[in-house]
Amino acid sequence: MAPACLLYQLPYIPFPESPPVNGVTDADELRPFLHSTTLRWSAGGIKGRAPIDDVGAYADLPVPAMVMAVRGLGACGFVVDRAAFTDDGEALLAQLKSVLGADAVSFDSPDGRFGFVDMTT
Repeated sequence: MAPACLLYQLPYIPFPESPPVNGVTDADELRPFLHSTTLRWSAGGIKGRAPIDDVGAYADLPVPAMVMAVRGLGACGFVVDRAAFTDDGEALLAQLKSVLGADAVSFDSPDGRFGFVDMTT
């Protein structure tokens, strides 16, 4: 992955002090950040600021529109916190792969918690 690549994280959980989403807290969304020194992440911006709120609103769009909006940010992929979804994120990941095409690279973190779908292919 290219340095300074932006990864859009789903679900979007406003930071700080938001209610958990299926037990996942806003602080949980910061975990992937701890494992990289070069990547950029969509989570962790302070809610109530227009640029952050605008980026967060993309998560509410239908998946095709969300992909286009996130691509406009220069993002290179999506990270899905599977624990935040009742279906383990399967439906969302399938929709992302469908929109991005059969060549889209995807994989899970070693512990299976986070799914990744590449937008650069």
